[in-house]
Amino acid sequence: MHTRQLSTSNLQQLADFQAKKNRQYTQLEQGKVAANYQEITIDQLHIFRESINLGSSISASPAETFMPFGFVLPHSGHYKFCGQGRMERGLIVATGGTWDISFEGSIDYISTVFQRDYFYQSYTHLTGEELNQQLAISHLKPITHDINTDYPTVIQRLLNQVDQQALASPQLMRLLNAEILGLTLHALAIHSSSKKTLSRQPKRITGVKRVLSYLEHHAYDLPDMSTLCEIAQISERSLQYGFIEYLGITPIKYLRALRLNKVHYELLTAYDKSLTVSDVALKWGFLELGRFAQEYKQLFGVLPSQTLKANSPAS
Repeated sequence: MHTRQLSTSNLQQLADFQAKKNRQYTQLEQGKVAANYQEITIDQLHIFRESINLGSSISASPAETFMPFGFVLPHSGHYKFCGQGRMERGLIVATGGTWDISFEGSIDYISTVFQRDYFYQSYTHLTGEELNQQLAISHLKPITHDINTDYPTVIQRLLNQVDQQALASPQLMRLLNAEILGLTLHALAIHSSSKKTLSRQPKRITGVKRVLSYLEHHAYDLPDMSTLCEIAQISERSLQYGFIEYLGITPIKYLRALRLNKVHYELLTAYDKSLTVSDVALKWGFLELGRFAQEYKQLFGVLPSQTLKANSPAS
């Protein structure tokens, strides 16, 4: 068994802490981030709980060897997972490659991640069926009331017991492993014989995803709307509507928030005494430094110079 914890105000640190999950966090709401992460690894099962206090977006590309599932706790704000709106009783099925979630206010969720081979074998052995092909697509799946209650309760019990050093028994850990696997399989097996398939995403949402993927690596190029529309392969009107539908923000405002986040991360991790705020701001295309400082403070609650000073070697 292996356990880790992290409390941080730096979303890049949170991403680095989960390096194998290939995560990117973008803060979209104003204020100082408070993020908490706790994880346990037991044999073929990886469990974690993550909470973030401000509206943000998260994207991830987990390795193909993993099968991730999740459950957003009820006190979280409104969220969208891969474009699907919040369900009162919904299981996050993040098994279809790259996935993303955006949320308002805050989010607090628990997740179970299985080794793919182990999960496939267990599913076939316990259900007598081949794994549902819908698991090749990341989506929200409705679940029944009993699972909606039991799933987070069992996982949280495990996390709490580890905190209290009460899980010294390998036999107990194996039982809890089996219990969590059983709950997950039960949630997925309901209506498994149904012929219903997930509806195809609108063209505008496919376009939004193309743009988000592009901006992960090209935000510093400062692409304009015509470039983003070319990447999305849709009209400007469709792209605007798609971004508002998917993230609640226009493409240009998202790009500006993303660039502010990139500056924030660099200032938080700066150890070069010669580095200046102007250097980083200009690198990310902020030419009007006064306006940049104002927007930075509005989003993160402090001036960029304060961030750099607080994280310099001399501080």
